[in-house]
Amino acid sequence: MKLISEVHRMRVLAGLIKESDENVQDQIQVWFDLDGVLADMEGSLTNSTELKSLKEKLDNLVKEKFPEWATLTNDELKEKFKIGLDQDPNNADLKELKKAHREYNNYVFKIAGKAGFYASLALMPGAVELVQKANQIVGKKPNILTAPAGNENDPNNPSVIEKRQWVKDNFGDLVDHVEVTTDKGRVVKSKYDILIDDRTKYVDKFTSAGGSAILYKDASQAAAELQNLYNELMAGN
Repeated sequence: MKLISEVHRMRVLAGLIKESDENVQDQIQVWFDLDGVLADMEGSLTNSTELKSLKEKLDNLVKEKFPEWATLTNDELKEKFKIGLDQDPNNADLKELKKAHREYNNYVFKIAGKAGFYASLALMPGAVELVQKANQIVGKKPNILTAPAGNENDPNNPSVIEKRQWVKDNFGDLVDHVEVTTDKGRVVKSKYDILIDDRTKYVDKFTSAGGSAILYKDASQAAAELQNLYNELMAGN
C-alpha cells in the first residue's frame, strides 16, 4: 500500500493526475487470464498426436462445408453452429460440425486435466513485460483470474494446484493473488476492474457483471489498450 501511495503522490507532483483522482486510482484493478495470455497452453497442446488429428478433422470440416467460418475462434465457431442448429435442428452438416468440435474440446480438457500439464507450460511472448507494464500503468500489482480444468472446488485438482504454483514460479511477487474460477464475473466490483483475456465468452461475462475488459491478441496490443482504458477511466472521474 505504501508503494501504491508513493506512486500516486509522484504522479500528482508530476501533474499526470489530480489529487481528486485518488479514489478512482485505488479502485482500478487489472486481472490477467492465464491460458493464451500469459501461459502458452496452445503450444503444449500441439504435442499431442491425437489432439492434432482431432483439430485437423475439425479444421478440414470447416474449410470444406463452412469456409466463411474458417477464421473464427473456437468460441465464435461454437456460437455460430449453435445459432444454426437453433434455426435448423436437422442440419446434417451443422450436427457433424458440433460433434467434431465437441470431440476436440473434450480432448483438450482431458489433456489439461492431467497432473503435470500446467506445471510445464511455457510463457507467452512478452508475458512478463506485459505484467510489469500493467503494474507501471495502474500503480499496483495485477491479479490472475483463470479458469481450471475440472472442479475448481476440488482441493486435489491438479490444474488448480499447478496454476497457482506456475504463477509463483514465473512471476514471483509481480502479481498480487490468483483467483481460479470459471465464474470470472464474480470478482467484479465496478467498471474499474479490468480483465485481459483471449476468450470472448469471458470478456462478455466480465463486462456483463459491470467490469471493463480487453480482448487479448498479443502483448503489445494488450498493453496499448490497457493504457488507453486506464486514461479513459481516470478522465471520467
